[in-house]
Amino acid sequence: MASSELRKRGFRVEPFTKDCPQLSIPLILPNDFLYNPEKGSVLDVVGERRRQLNLIEKAAELIGGIEGPVCVMAVCGEPMTGKAYVVSRLLGSSKAFTVSAEFMVQTTKPCGAWLGTSVLKSDDVTVVFLHVNLDFEDDAGLLLSTLLISSVVVYNTLGVPSKTDLNKLKFLTTLAKNLSIQEGQVVADLKEFRSHMPDFIWLCRDVDKKLILPSTKEELSASDYILRVVCGRDTAEDELTEEDRTAEALVSAFCSVDAFCLPCPGPEDVVENIAKHADKISPKFTKELDKFLDVMAQKIRPIYGFTDGSALSGETVYYSLYYLH
Repeated sequence: MASSELRKRGFRVEPFTKDCPQLSIPLILPNDFLYNPEKGSVLDVVGERRRQLNLIEKAAELIGGIEGPVCVMAVCGEPMTGKAYVVSRLLGSSKAFTVSAEFMVQTTKPCGAWLGTSVLKSDDVTVVFLHVNLDFEDDAGLLLSTLLISSVVVYNTLGVPSKTDLNKLKFLTTLAKNLSIQEGQVVADLKEFRSHMPDFIWLCRDVDKKLILPSTKEELSASDYILRVVCGRDTAEDELTEEDRTAEALVSAFCSVDAFCLPCPGPEDVVENIAKHADKISPKFTKELDKFLDVMAQKIRPIYGFTDGSALSGETVYYSLYYLH
């Protein structure tokens, strides 16, 4: 197990089930993908127009079978940006979590949420992992579903983020209009819903330079850079841009908002397939990744329920998934 924090908290890696040879299986897929559970394959449905998201029963049942409190940790972002490697390292290997290479090759837009078939388990909580491939043209629904069933969301992007990156999260500005904590109780302010939302970590990949506050040239931590530069506002309130509104929603909606930077892992072949070329990864990347894994481990907590002190079980998450889909 890579994280010293996990060892201190008594976590161990266990399989969901002995009946699933794949390292991951789809949990949520668009209707223009077809999943074959016998072969473990996913293919495009030729001529099908994307209209909705479908829940995959096999994966949902695995979550539903978890007894006791559950933590869903989701790593989200565009395909082929190293998300699976981060989860794998948290599970103690460079290849403990992968999304089918056939899926990535045989589908034109490899989006969807994939469930890892290994979990982290302690006496207090079971941690399950989602790998969420996003196609930002029409995947607001997929990201929203992920947010509403997760304890921790890692938002994985490449390079130093800017205000324009907030456009990919603009669905947050309409989130409050459609949320209710209980039936008939509409949320007037996203801050009211914050305790029911996940912790949000913006993971900035391939960042090898210092983060600077433009106005003063002050060096900032990754979290301060997100809050003060990406989400900062320098216009009057009556001149709010779409990015300003999204930034306000981002800061208001989540239990916490943090960020972390990872340097480039190595040469081009390493960047293209980090798990395959793990022996070539730069020591600096490994050192910083170990720090980030401890940050993730510290964030592990059950999904909070609707009453004070309550935590959701796997069965409750299962029914939540069906309610959402």
